[in-house]
Amino acid sequence: MLQQYRSFVVFRQRLLSQLPPARPGNPQGFTLLELLVVLAIAGILSVMAFPLMVGAANKARYGEVTIQLDAIATEINSLYMERGSFPGDVFPNQRPAGVNYFPLQGSNNIPFDSKYDYESWTVGSSQCYIQVTFFGKNGSREPGSMMNRAAYPQPGLYEFGDDRILSLGIFNIPCRPSNT
Repeated sequence: MLQQYRSFVVFRQRLLSQLPPARPGNPQGFTLLELLVVLAIAGILSVMAFPLMVGAANKARYGEVTIQLDAIATEINSLYMERGSFPGDVFPNQRPAGVNYFPLQGSNNIPFDSKYDYESWTVGSSQCYIQVTFFGKNGSREPGSMMNRAAYPQPGLYEFGDDRILSLGIFNIPCRPSNT
């Protein structure tokens, strides 16, 4: 063991002898200017990276919204296949009748602690338009959004400001009354 320690000390001395000599007057460490330059560079890099990280986090949250909207649509379509009708319209942040999976605000399951709104509107005389709206980061419906009319007759996921609107489409059945 002593022999290994001696060989380590010899190796260390040889290695240190190959280093350039220290600056006069400051044998070790960095100058204050060097430290300030390093901190300035680190600060600039962090300022540049922060918006990218926030943007990536928001994108991930909206990805979670897409997954939740898909799960809600699957459940609503299953309910339609069972009953032959869709639930009636409900107020925002209320679970439609017969739908088990519908995240509610305050349950820590919704990105941005926002809310969803299930909407069932009569179109024409006997058709029913179904959509689910996610109210986005601000937690409220975007001004100017289409309410109480078939804004997106084709099924799909649409963006309106920071809201996400999942249209299930227009169906040739009458809508059920609210809360049924």
